[in-house]
Amino acid sequence: MKYTKIKIFTRAVAITVMLMNVAALYAALPPERSMKPKADVLVVRNDLGGNVVSRVEKLRELSSKETKVMLLGPYCLSSCTLYLAMEEVCVAPKAHFGFHAPEPAYGQKLTEEELDEWSVYISNFYPPEVKAWYLKKARYQHGAPLMLSGSTLISFGVENCDDWPAPPRAEMPSGEDHIGGAYSVSEVTDIQ
Repeated sequence: MKYTKIKIFTRAVAITVMLMNVAALYAALPPERSMKPKADVLVVRNDLGGNVVSRVEKLRELSSKETKVMLLGPYCLSSCTLYLAMEEVCVAPKAHFGFHAPEPAYGQKLTEEELDEWSVYISNFYPPEVKAWYLKKARYQHGAPLMLSGSTLISFGVENCDDWPAPPRAEMPSGEDHIGGAYSVSEVTDIQ
């Protein structure tokens, strides 16, 4: 009988010591290495843009997962620029970003009131300086987009991807999901 009590007591002590060691190791971890899963990183390259409503849905999904976004270019056009709304986003200094007026599908025209509503809606996704520039210039641009360099966006307060850790290896080779249209970017001029 004593042998069984000693065996049970020894096992209880061993389990208690093991649990104390696990608790001590967990407590020693820095906060960012605790049990919280790491945030995902979305690397975006050569994104032609697409439907604004679809992109906003994608932004909501990424935001709910606290996904970081790296806009590495060489270009990010149209609705791709809405990624600038993300809480954690950076741009590559040499990347090029194309902005234009809101355009409905299939060549339809917006009324002046609709242009104003959509311009304000879209601009609300941009940081303050980009928003001001968009409302002053790009919202009236039909056809080829007005381009801003990543360097200009950085001067507007967007984070520089050069200051972030290198992107993960498993990145998409081009685009994020290629939701929409096609633009030809043969020459990029930085319009401020």
